[in-house]
Amino acid sequence: MKNGFTKFHEMGGDFYYIYIGSGGYVLWKPYEVFETRCSIDITYFPYDKQKCDIVFIVWSYSVIEVSITKSSKGIDFYEFEENSVWTVLNTYSKVQSDKYESEIIFTIELQRKPKYYVLNMILPVMCLSLLAMLVFLIPVDAGEKMSYSITVFLSFAVFLSIISDGLPVNSESTAILSLYLIVQLGTGTFILVVSAVQLRLHHRKNSNMSQIFIKLVKFERFLKCKSRPGCRGKISASNKDEEQRDVTMVKEAIEEDKKEEPAPQIEWCDVTSAIDFFSFIIIGVANISITCYLFNTIISH
Repeated sequence: MKNGFTKFHEMGGDFYYIYIGSGGYVLWKPYEVFETRCSIDITYFPYDKQKCDIVFIVWSYSVIEVSITKSSKGIDFYEFEENSVWTVLNTYSKVQSDKYESEIIFTIELQRKPKYYVLNMILPVMCLSLLAMLVFLIPVDAGEKMSYSITVFLSFAVFLSIISDGLPVNSESTAILSLYLIVQLGTGTFILVVSAVQLRLHHRKNSNMSQIFIKLVKFERFLKCKSRPGCRGKISASNKDEEQRDVTMVKEAIEEDKKEEPAPQIEWCDVTSAIDFFSFIIIGVANISITCYLFNTIISH
């Protein structure tokens, strides 16, 4: 066996029987358990497909003395038992010869069964990423915002250390799933930093506020008001005259409200609420987009 790595010796032994026919036909069926090595590509783990070659070479005889022929059926699956991790997709063989020696190559195409990894690796990671985003739904006044984010981050870090043992080790190719785990870890770190900054802003006493925070709060109020039907007065009329009259009445009412009631003050609690609002939307959309893109790439490769 050319690409075996445990031992290197000739095939056969003195305990094999050789059948000799009356016409001089000799039949020899040696058997042995071989171990070989395969170079694997884990880029699309756990939906990866691998191709392994088992090479046998005629080393002691030339191509004139020994001629290798192959069957058109590939590899015989006599007494084959289905594996719980891999599925055999296809097998085939080919013979290669040069002027000195000849060899036969048996190729096995394998596909990994992803069910175990999906249930025990991918789904828990997705659930933890969802729990990490829920920190932006907790009010800063509750007092549990920072402790919740730290707990989720530590849970995610501990889980990553556990599933790292289940990932195949390979420095030549990097699994997309490993990159996804790194992205989720970075997202958890970002959420933790944002939560710390929110607590710092929430307990500020001075009233000096940057225009960035003021515009952020105004934009949040604009989006929330736009999503509510009764937040802004909608005008409907049966003809143009009634529509114009209603518009004029609404404008006059708005002007009176501006004169009578002062503009609402923006406080630091409003700033932290706006940060929660936009962070939840941005991180949620980014997380869903990255998850769908990566796993669509893995499954449809």
